[in-house]
Amino acid sequence: ADRGVYSHRFPTFSGADEDAWLVGGASNVGCAILRQLDFSVDELQELSAIIDPNTDSPLSYYPLTKVGERFPIADGSKEPVLEPVP
Repeated sequence: ADRGVYSHRFPTFSGADEDAWLVGGASNVGCAILRQLDFSVDELQELSAIIDPNTDSPLSYYPLTKVGERFPIADGSKEPVLEPVP
């Protein structure tokens, strides 16, 4: 490919001639879940504004749109963890 794709987990790695990016998908699923739960743009902006990126969250979500996971472990019965809902 002649251009990179962004991944927040692996922002860049050095190639032979230039920097390139690795593909990520988890953030896309997270967005799909937020839309599936009917969060409005305004609600998402308000909730995002109160997130402190320097503080670890005690919450542990596993955002799946349906039962089953392919990566990092293939598990057709993996259940989503979507609670508590803000």
